[in-house]
Amino acid sequence: MSMIGNFRSASDSDIEALLTTPKRIELFLYGEYFDPPAKKRGLLSFFFRRKQDVAICSTASNDTWAPETDGPTLDVDKAWHGMHFLLCGDAFGGTYPLNFIVAGGTPIGDVDIGYGPARAYTSTEVAEIAQAIQHLTTDQLRARFDSKIFLDNKIYPEIWNEPVEECLDSYVLSYFEGLKAFVLKARDDGRGLIVYFNGWSIQCLQRSRVTWSHLTPMLGIWLSFLKVRPLHPGVHESVLEVARLRHGWKNPSTRGRKFGTRFGGHDKTVPTLPGGWHCRVGTPSCAHRNWSGTSAVLY
Repeated sequence: MSMIGNFRSASDSDIEALLTTPKRIELFLYGEYFDPPAKKRGLLSFFFRRKQDVAICSTASNDTWAPETDGPTLDVDKAWHGMHFLLCGDAFGGTYPLNFIVAGGTPIGDVDIGYGPARAYTSTEVAEIAQAIQHLTTDQLRARFDSKIFLDNKIYPEIWNEPVEECLDSYVLSYFEGLKAFVLKARDDGRGLIVYFNGWSIQCLQRSRVTWSHLTPMLGIWLSFLKVRPLHPGVHESVLEVARLRHGWKNPSTRGRKFGTRFGGHDKTVPTLPGGWHCRVGTPSCAHRNWSGTSAVLY
């Protein structure tokens, strides 16, 4: 699994609507609602899905809401943790508003949209974030970088033995410049911000014309057991992740293949976010949450 950081600008009215009905965040980010989690079923139900499992949840079917505006989205790949550490000097701590990447804002319910809930910042809060980062330069952040400290603190994705020009200058700092411009533009437009994390396989679906409904959990299980790698390398991991998100099914085989993100697309471990959202590859059961702040496991 990969953990990709994402930012999307949103109007304050859309943010208010999302906080009122958190299920809407699925429609807002992915264009449709996920099915409700499947109940435990027998062997034959793997082949014959019941109507209530196919139907969209009642919240979605009765909701006519649509986003007021379609805000731009920024994907910072896996550089989000390095940026946070440079800003705050702490793996998951720090003070607001500099810690906005991994903490702060208002959680949009407990709807899992990849790695836990998305977080929302109003336009007022975005203005505070912009004020905190607008005068920071890449030279100032570069002076804070120490590869040993990054490795000791297990800063994701633990690539800090790579040449500084690759792992810092052309990766983390390049993404920081993009993020700063994104936040300043949102402030200038009077918009809020949605921060969320998802996996590379979800990114693959977002960038394609394939919808959730086109990919069945059984296809993912077959591909996994048969060790078949399709033409598009993201399809295999995508069907498995969709099976987990939509149906709560276990992933029978996770093999650590290297896919197309800049520093490898499939990591053995990803960090535990505040709130206890974590992913560990190769574990034998399905998603668990632990809101006390200890590790939860997603497969």
